[in-house]
Amino acid sequence: ASIDAQEVYNCCHGFGTSDGKLIALLASRSKPHLQAVAAAYYDQRDKPMVGRIREETSGWYKLLLTYLVASPEEADVRQLDAAMDGLGADGVALVEFLVGNSQARVRAAKAKWEGRHDASLVDRVASELHGANETLALQLLKGERDELGEADEAEAEALADKLAAGAAGWGTDEQAFIEVLAKNSPETNYAVRTAYENKHGKSLESLIESEMSGNLAKCLGALLLPPADYYAKRLKDAFRGLGTSDAVVCRVLGGHDKADVREIAAAYERKYGTPLKDDLKAECSGNYKR
Repeated sequence: ASIDAQEVYNCCHGFGTSDGKLIALLASRSKPHLQAVAAAYYDQRDKPMVGRIREETSGWYKLLLTYLVASPEEADVRQLDAAMDGLGADGVALVEFLVGNSQARVRAAKAKWEGRHDASLVDRVASELHGANETLALQLLKGERDELGEADEAEAEALADKLAAGAAGWGTDEQAFIEVLAKNSPETNYAVRTAYENKHGKSLESLIESEMSGNLAKCLGALLLPPADYYAKRLKDAFRGLGTSDAVVCRVLGGHDKADVREIAAAYERKYGTPLKDDLKAECSGNYKR
């Protein structure tokens, strides 16, 4: 770690930044190792490594490196701040945080954010959202969702019927969807999705999209997907249309450790038939692309 810390200093010292060497170093190390490098850098220079990197870089390249060298909880705090600062909340960034992370990571980020801001994250989220969006976000923010529970076929069929009943008649019982999808384990949700499709001849995703809209629909739909598949979809959506949603690319690829990124890349290629690396080359440019 001390050798890497010296190398980071060398890359950033003098006239211009040795971007190629800096990228090769930071992109090839795990997050735990980079935390050790950051600690060694501070011991050597009495200054934070991320501060020096941010001084020497700019644009999306700067943001990506900032996420890369951050610990998972620090990356999440940065994401939460970006989601809630300025005019209105970035609901999609909040969705990413709440549905794409483990419950332990949600709890760790919540504690880190509250320690940083000396305020309640629950209160802040409640002030930014309203209605069913607020209810769903606050439920997920508890970090109490069952992650390990195995699916029971009979229970899954009963829950699928509950969702069908919630969508029947005048208006949609959004609370029923929140109760089912935000509290049960991923395996149970996958089984509910299958049970609904088998019984009703259409996907649960299409039901959610027809009955709800906006970030509520996106969040509930995301709860039906494994995290790697969800993040792969976020990246594909970021590449669609005019221009690339670079902030999403930085959050997803920079905010996760290498093992998670490999899972996301595998899910991306399985879902869309092209390597993630190829689409990144086509959509990004400059040091950010490298």
